[in-house]
Amino acid sequence: SIGSYPTLYAASRQRFLGVVLHSPIAAGLQVITRIDGCCAPHRVYACLEPYPNASLIQKVRDPTFVLHGTADDTVDCAHGKRLHALSHPDAAYEPYWAADATHENVIEVDPEEYFSRVRRFFAHCEARVAKADEVGGGGSDDGDSTSRLSRLSASVPSAAERTHPPQPQPRQPQPHTPVLSSTASDTHRAYDMRPVSPMAEPGGTGTAGAG
Repeated sequence: SIGSYPTLYAASRQRFLGVVLHSPIAAGLQVITRIDGCCAPHRVYACLEPYPNASLIQKVRDPTFVLHGTADDTVDCAHGKRLHALSHPDAAYEPYWAADATHENVIEVDPEEYFSRVRRFFAHCEARVAKADEVGGGGSDDGDSTSRLSRLSASVPSAAERTHPPQPQPRQPQPHTPVLSSTASDTHRAYDMRPVSPMAEPGGTGTAGAG
């Protein structure tokens, strides 16, 4: 859906192992107006299009898997088909048009088919990376990409796991630790945010702040 815009924005600017577009939009204004013609808003105000996915997808060079429900009445399946048609030859991959699926139940209509296609896409990406490694170029710049993709593929739940998911374990009390800690490797600076301690009563010695 709307998440297809940040996905394509990133994929059009750097390389990834693969791209998945789930019920994507080709243009935001077309979703709002749903009419066409020379005076349609998405044509008159094309220069103001907030989600220019139809343009972005043409810049993507990594395998792009488009999934869309044929009965989607929120974002018409024509959006997904348009994006697939505009995909660069290097990125085009067999799409999945989920029969009778709406915007909300692409997975639930046929879980076996859905996850089977996702696994095949992961395998396709993995084979592509392995082939690039053999010829000594292309594909992702990540040397560990194949093993990472294998782990990702293994994380797709099996039919048994979807039928009988593991029960969540109760959370154990955690020691008092910083709530946020991040490091900017390019500047070698670390930012550490700790919980603020309570203000002391008048005359006390309590402090408030971060170390």
